[in-house]
Amino acid sequence: MKIVKFGGKLLRDAAAFQRAVQIVAEMAQNGSAVCVVLSAIFGGRDELRSLSAAAAAKDAGWAARYEAWVERHVDMARALASDVPGASPDEAAASWRVEAQALRDILTGVFDLGELSDKVLARILAFGPNASAALFQAACTAMGLETTYRDARQLIVTDDQFCAAHVDGAATREALREHLGRDSGVSVLAGSVGATEKGLPTDLGRNGADYTMSLVASALEAKSAQLFTEGAGVSQVGGAAQKNADVIAQMSFAEAMELSHYGSSVLHAHALQPLQDARIPLWIRSFAQPDAPGTRVGEGAAQGRSVTGVSTICDVSLLHIGGSGMTGVMGTAARLFGVLAAHDINVILITQGSSEQSICVALLPEDAQRAVVHIAEEFAREIARRTMEAPWVEPGVSVLGVVGENMRRRPGISGRLFCALGEAGVNVVAIAQGANELNISLVIAKADVSRAQTAIQRAFFGADQAGCQ
Repeated sequence: MKIVKFGGKLLRDAAAFQRAVQIVAEMAQNGSAVCVVLSAIFGGRDELRSLSAAAAAKDAGWAARYEAWVERHVDMARALASDVPGASPDEAAASWRVEAQALRDILTGVFDLGELSDKVLARILAFGPNASAALFQAACTAMGLETTYRDARQLIVTDDQFCAAHVDGAATREALREHLGRDSGVSVLAGSVGATEKGLPTDLGRNGADYTMSLVASALEAKSAQLFTEGAGVSQVGGAAQKNADVIAQMSFAEAMELSHYGSSVLHAHALQPLQDARIPLWIRSFAQPDAPGTRVGEGAAQGRSVTGVSTICDVSLLHIGGSGMTGVMGTAARLFGVLAAHDINVILITQGSSEQSICVALLPEDAQRAVVHIAEEFAREIARRTMEAPWVEPGVSVLGVVGENMRRRPGISGRLFCALGEAGVNVVAIAQGANELNISLVIAKADVSRAQTAIQRAFFGADQAGCQ
């Protein structure tokens, strides 16, 4: 069976659904079985979250936003029905409004109670990808392609962490093989949707549709999975330099996971894991040009390049703690990261000098001031004794990740990197590199990101690989 996923950014209108069906129809030629995993339409998931929050906050405006959400789908359903001989666009629109009434009933209850639990929110979010599945089926009907809808709530078995559900791998694998494994045509599945053993709807969280795709491919032992995106594949360099960068033809799972951490257009590491475990390659292809090579993620690193790709977390704050009293004192790092964990503050990057007199951590800007307050409380005694400085934040910085498995045990990579940045006038604030030599992470001023990306691109991906040699 061929496994394919279309992201929500692609599904903007009826024409996009028709385009997706054309791609699937070509895959299904000669009797090939295809499973299609779909996200909510573009912006649909966020809108469902937003209007649910509005209803819980007793904001009467939720009803108008609900109507706008419904009308977007109604317009698509009407347009798709207009291409079906004998079908009535008005009847298709009316049918959609009836289907959407269940969502309105739930939201009305949320408004009346002024309360939104994760259990209820998971039910609401499921309407997004399920609506996409219905629209895709309508587009298939318009083009004469028969499909089978498979309810993900009967296939993806999870725990009761309703909006960030963990999948029961064994039960899900068994259900997928029992139901999807026997399908011979085109099967349609809503992404990110699951259910507990008791049948209560759950949501797999952000990137959940990608995770669904990986779970299906793994369970059915597919030869590959295909993810269609707006781009031609994964670019060697993200951000402003991307338009002049080539597409990465091949990368390893480890490289893809590293790049995904820095916001590159590949799957989140969690979503890649089932594919990696089953050694199933992923093809990232262009929605506009599906026959283009795209990017293959699988076993083996990119060939012929020391650096595979560069990606960026653009808006970061760098938190500093330091002081002579930290040298040789056991437990300082444990206390620091313990207090951050206790207050749900995620650490993006860590760096510490061998003198042990300072530690820097990169955080999201919205977490930085909270971190300062809690760290100051934890180390109040040391700060009062002046054995440690008060924590302080350096805002307006970015983190660049320079990734490549071929960097391992290859002298001169760091030299070329820092020389290229130096020639471009880019100052490096902090540096971190793991022992696996897969990623060199740099903290630089946010204002320098574009120049840094261009310099790195020229040094490692240019025709002449210009820069320091």
